[in-house]
Amino acid sequence: LREAARDFEEVVDLLVKRAEAEADGGKSLGLRHRAAEVAENDLGDKNRAVAFYEEILEAERTDARAQSRLRALYGEL
Repeated sequence: LREAARDFEEVVDLLVKRAEAEADGGKSLGLRHRAAEVAENDLGDKNRAVAFYEEILEAERTDARAQSRLRALYGEL
């Protein structure tokens, strides 16, 4: 509903809260990826997206998707 209302700041906050509460590591990472995507694409906040991807890599160093997005974002900053 928040996404449909274009309240992307709230969407990011809710995704992060869900990720923190999620016991399944894979699901938590998926939620963090979504938060990073919304931050980057919908809020235009590349620095925040970088921070999310860095957190993902702290939890899962082999996450190729986070590595790829970080490389691209570092090139844009």
